[in-house]
Amino acid sequence: GTNEGPLFIFKWDWFGDCCDRLVGHSSSVDALYKLDEDILLTGSGDGKLRGVSIYPNKIVKTIGEHSDDNSVMFPITKIGVSHCGNIAATCSHDESI
Repeated sequence: GTNEGPLFIFKWDWFGDCCDRLVGHSSSVDALYKLDEDILLTGSGDGKLRGVSIYPNKIVKTIGEHSDDNSVMFPITKIGVSHCGNIAATCSHDESI
């Protein structure tokens, strides 16, 4: 992830330059979690947890977000997933999971 939002995608044995990039995050990508070879979860500075597809590169869906009662968004800093893969937990600066 980057501070500007795009995810850079690299090929194995060629880390000198990215081979592709995935755009669509409106803020920095601060946390990544690999679900399988094709799907990532991303936590962003805009407080949104997104499901992202790799090849085809696209944001599939916004799954959740960290915000308070005044719609102030908090950046997602960590992502965890249960062993079965059915439950995802995120944490942020709002002291909630």
